[in-house]
Amino acid sequence: MMKDPPLRVNVDRLTIFGRGCGSFHTSTKIPLVAAPRITLRCDCGAEEMVSYGERWTCAKCGRTYDTSQIPDGDYQAIQSLRRRYRIVGYACVALVAAFVLLLALTAQEFQLFIGLPFILLLWFTYVRPFMHRRYRRQVGELTRTWTLHAEGER
Repeated sequence: MMKDPPLRVNVDRLTIFGRGCGSFHTSTKIPLVAAPRITLRCDCGAEEMVSYGERWTCAKCGRTYDTSQIPDGDYQAIQSLRRRYRIVGYACVALVAAFVLLLALTAQEFQLFIGLPFILLLWFTYVRPFMHRRYRRQVGELTRTWTLHAEGER
């Protein structure tokens, strides 16, 4: 019997190496959560969404914009807010999963089949819309309109 190779994890790209089905070596890349994208609007009217720190050249007029002109503190505040709301969402899912596991382990099928749909109904009807409204309001308070100057123009 062939022994599987040890699992190697490269944290910066989160690449997992291991042996898949068969004898071929497989590599699976798990994408990290992408940072919020920034919408750039050129003076000529062209629009593009780019990542923070990225340079963008307008296809219509050829102007080049550098998003690293945006203050780092402003962008980090938006990113930390987004991260916090993701963690809260994952924590809520973990709590529901723990509740379902508790009911399943204590053999309370009736409560499981009544309680789970009720919890999901509350989540999708009240809690999730409330969290989305709150998130959008807080992002709106943090978001600013930055004026980036094309490289070579000031």
